[in-house]
Amino acid sequence: KYIFIKQYRHGPGKNILNFPMGFIKGGEQPRRAALRELGEEIGQGRAKLDLLGSFLLSPTFTTMKGYVFLATGIGNSKDIKPGIDPDVEVIKIVRIKKKEVELLLAKGGQVDFVSACAYLLARNRPR
Repeated sequence: KYIFIKQYRHGPGKNILNFPMGFIKGGEQPRRAALRELGEEIGQGRAKLDLLGSFLLSPTFTTMKGYVFLATGIGNSKDIKPGIDPDVEVIKIVRIKKKEVELLLAKGGQVDFVSACAYLLARNRPR
């Protein structure tokens, strides 16, 4: 199963599903930022992280780079809970089976683009 955050997004004016994500703070390494974000958003700051790729997020407007990590070893359902960051407006943390994620992506409009790309990288990674 995949862990998503169901969160209100002002752009579309509705709840959207996305993977835990965030910004790298000044001088922070991407892997450390990913662990911090997992802690802030789902209360799980310890995980095994595998880098799946890095990308320019919007090269027309910025040089901002995004990193996609696959986090494993997160724990069971009772360990997953909203984190401690008061700035994160988590509505609900949901675990979604692969087949259900595929249906959500096919339907469109419910998963943010970055998370959809991250899912495809995770799904298609060599084993």
